[in-house]
Amino acid sequence: MATRETLCKYPTVDKIGAYFIDRDGSLFGYILNFLRSSRLLVPEGFAQLEQLSVEAEFFQIEPLTDAVNSLLKKKTAASTQQEKGGCTLEIIEICKGRATNKSEPTRYFYDATRICGRRSVIMSLPRDICSVPASLHGGAYMHDLDSFVEIQQGGSNVRLRLAEYLHGEGW
Repeated sequence: MATRETLCKYPTVDKIGAYFIDRDGSLFGYILNFLRSSRLLVPEGFAQLEQLSVEAEFFQIEPLTDAVNSLLKKKTAASTQQEKGGCTLEIIEICKGRATNKSEPTRYFYDATRICGRRSVIMSLPRDICSVPASLHGGAYMHDLDSFVEIQQGGSNVRLRLAEYLHGEGW
């Protein structure tokens, strides 16, 4: 059951001003949930994004259309990367020592994180997580975005922040 307020959040009316809904019922639940929360929530690997895009356009719910199109772009980018041989990042934490205490488990002290992968992938990482050296953005080899590079980051939580970011991007 949906309230009138929910259904009227982004008004969709016909030529005479009446509300008319004659669409795919299996996708309407996603639209209704968006109207309730203003967030697009679809299961992982959702295969009906194109259909949902058509439904969002039919209902003229611009924020939903934008959200679906954003997911479609991510899916297309991931598919393109997979066709190119996929993306792989190797993330290595460099440990500078460990401390053992009888009453506590062993604690490791990390000095740096090394990230290895394609230049294009490393350059696309957010700067607040990973500072990419200026040498990767220019120079004679800039045209070769598929070459593999290695950068080193200081700090102990780079690996965790990077893992959260990559998970959020669907890796």
